[in-house]
Amino acid sequence: MINVYASTLLTGDTATDKAILDLLNKINVIIQNIVTLQSENFLWDSSTSYQPNSLVIYNGVLYYSKVANSNKEPDTNPTQWGVI
Repeated sequence: MINVYASTLLTGDTATDKAILDLLNKINVIIQNIVTLQSENFLWDSSTSYQPNSLVIYNGVLYYSKVANSNKEPDTNPTQWGVI
């Protein structure tokens, strides 16, 4: 996905360009994992009880649960949810 823009970032220095391409590949993997989470129904649900370290997507942001909780919106409950 992102690699189509790589040519605008490349410097001509082999080591730097390799680092840029490695980073872009890692970003692509993260994006693919987020898409997978969305497609596998990891969207936050107020009726679900979450255990610590559960992953959810809420308003397009990936969160993990710090503690067990239910019906606590991730964006307004930072003691229970952290942004990844």
